[in-house]
Amino acid sequence: MDTHDSSFEPGCYRLRTARQRKRSQKKDHDKQLIRMHHRQSELCMARRQLPLTPLQTPYQRGWRRTFVLREDVARSAAAAFYNNLLSKINTIDYAADRSFRRRVGRKKNRKKLYEVKPQYLRAFYCYEWSRAPLSPEERVLFYPKEETRKDGTTYIQYVFAEPWRFVLQVKPNMITHVRTVDEVLEQELQQIDNRITREHLGPRLNRLVWGSRWRSRWDRRPEREKSPLYNKPLQRIIAEAASDEDHEQFY
Repeated sequence: MDTHDSSFEPGCYRLRTARQRKRSQKKDHDKQLIRMHHRQSELCMARRQLPLTPLQTPYQRGWRRTFVLREDVARSAAAAFYNNLLSKINTIDYAADRSFRRRVGRKKNRKKLYEVKPQYLRAFYCYEWSRAPLSPEERVLFYPKEETRKDGTTYIQYVFAEPWRFVLQVKPNMITHVRTVDEVLEQELQQIDNRITREHLGPRLNRLVWGSRWRSRWDRRPEREKSPLYNKPLQRIIAEAASDEDHEQFY
């Protein structure tokens, strides 16, 4: 109980207004959402760090395509050098069909058109190039290449200059291990997902975490130009208009 004399003096109020209470409730709700997001991230990280359990009977799930050294390069004296480089720029692709085809459209006779999915070695962006795990001898084999995005903007990538030294190899994708399942962890994650879906917290959570509700934080579209009358009181607009009229009459 507050017994301080100044608390009961005239003009001293400890009761908050309705607007202050509403603002406080909103801040508390946002803090709860941020804590929930942090907890969800911790649970996802813990799930990824769970150990793998070997299967008694491995099984095949689709096909796996990756780069390997070409036969003549594998027999050369620089095989160890290129094999070490390949471990840093190799890429892996998966498909249900061994042909690795994808649909690209239809002909006029409604016949489906397919093409083999392209696969490239890893390229480094400009912000990655300075800290790329490459030795000075390996960096010499890369050159800057200008690429264009769908919106017309360009960017630079450092691409390997001798891709002919590697060829693609297709193998069955064998599943030999399975991730251990923690029931308590999965239950808590499911509770968080259910609350976000049930209370429609996705837009507000995205705004709090990423700073935007609808647009991506990488979206570079220009912002709309605000009206010069935006967020101005009527008295100020009238005063500015009167001052402009007086200025025009003076000249």
